[in-house]
Formats: sequence, structure tokens, C-alpha cells
Amino acid sequence: MLSLDMIEAIVKFELIYPYKKSVGTIFDLSSIWNLKILKASTRSDEAFLIIPWRQFKKMFNKNPMKGELEVPSLLKKCVLTIEVLEVIVNEDQTV
Repeated sequence: MLSLDMIEAIVKFELIYPYKKSVGTIFDLSSIWNLKILKASTRSDEAFLIIPWRQFKKMFNKNPMKGELEVPSLLKKCVLTIEVLEVIVNEDQTV
């Protein structure tokens, strides 16, 4: 049976220079919201995270769908754009 807890979104954050400060904010965000970091570097302008459905809904006030999202006001100093690349269903996850 499909549960909403099985749904996750792969999200790309385009960071604002200086990347070190922006990546630090992404790490803080991931630890607070229990997100998985796929890729983040102080030398790159992109960070990739996996966001579970519940956290995504709380952060963006909508269900995850492919496409660009509006950057929340608290992240505007370190994130230029946010884009959902893929929405995945983890069927092997226990509920």
C-alpha cells in the first residue's frame, strides 16, 4: 500500500556566491529538517538534496512536483533558484 511517507523529491538548489556560506546554510537546513544531501560543495554553485514528502510540504506548502519553486524568504540570501528534478516513490520503505 502506498503511503505519503514513501514519497521523496530530489531537489536542486542553485547557490549564491560565496558558496561556503550558502553551503553552510544548506547543511544547517538539512540537519534541522532531517534531509539527505546528495551533493554539496563550497566550489560549486549547486547543491542536491532529497526531501521527504512531509518536510517538503511544510517547507514549500505544496506537494512535490517537477519544476521550479519559489525560494522561501529565509533562503533568499543564499539560494538563487530551487528546482524539483524528480519525485520518487520508495516502495521498499516500511511504514
